[in-house]
Amino acid sequence: MVIKTIIFDLGGVCLSEYLSKKERISLAEKFNLDYLRLEKYHIKNIRPLVTGIIGEKEYLEMLFKEQNKEPLVDEAIAFLRSKNYSFQEVFNLISDLKKNYKIVALTNEIKEAAQFRIEKFKLKDYFSKIFVSSVIGKDKIQPDTFKYVVEDLRISPSETIFIDNNKEYVNSAKKTKINAIFFTNLNQLKIDLKERGVSLT
Repeated sequence: MVIKTIIFDLGGVCLSEYLSKKERISLAEKFNLDYLRLEKYHIKNIRPLVTGIIGEKEYLEMLFKEQNKEPLVDEAIAFLRSKNYSFQEVFNLISDLKKNYKIVALTNEIKEAAQFRIEKFKLKDYFSKIFVSSVIGKDKIQPDTFKYVVEDLRISPSETIFIDNNKEYVNSAKKTKINAIFFTNLNQLKIDLKERGVSLT
């Protein structure tokens, strides 16, 4: 097996996770929202959100309406944007990997947030292609998503590695015969890549 393509998740691997539990707690505190109600609302709407059925503004408008609050949508978006940050050491690794491998991103992400993050962190400098769930209408929980990516890139699953910090998505990739790595930290990732014959320099 010779690895030719490496696919990275974004949130939790390369970047902070957008609308993570930590961010939802901060959002509830900032805008005086009932956190438990927010969580129930989020669980109900996260799949439509990341597959593009609803957009970021609609999600937030419905959230404020559901809690009978003033719809401070633009302020909420600005607040969530301010929480974004990158893991530079992971990007340093990606820069090294780019010398020998095709590097791609596949992320479950809100369309508008993804556009912001792609520009803010200059992601196109690192990835030859970025697949965003809300743009392609496919969620990583579905193995069909990985088939879509493989066919689009015209690559072999056995020559591909997928890296994600969510075990469900790792298992989903494995169902399509892609070599998948569960990301916990950068040092472990380097060990896992080396074990699969990947050159890090």
